[in-house]
Amino acid sequence: MADASTSPFLTPEQAGALLHIHPRTLANWRWSGRGPRYVRIGARAFYRHADLDEWLASRCFSHTAQELGAGRSTARQKA
Repeated sequence: MADASTSPFLTPEQAGALLHIHPRTLANWRWSGRGPRYVRIGARAFYRHADLDEWLASRCFSHTAQELGAGRSTARQKA
């Protein structure tokens, strides 16, 4: 396997360091389907840079109301 500097895959520890979150948070998000896309190889999960970039781009907002509206639209549809 390629070393970390040339591998297209990041471990949860590496991805967590890039996102400034604990790797356990990524594990919780994988379980609940809330986080960035990941690749499963055997029993291990890995992240691709492109998937992290895409996920981060989907979480960009220009103002708070936009962010709150994104979360509330799902709640309104369920009611």
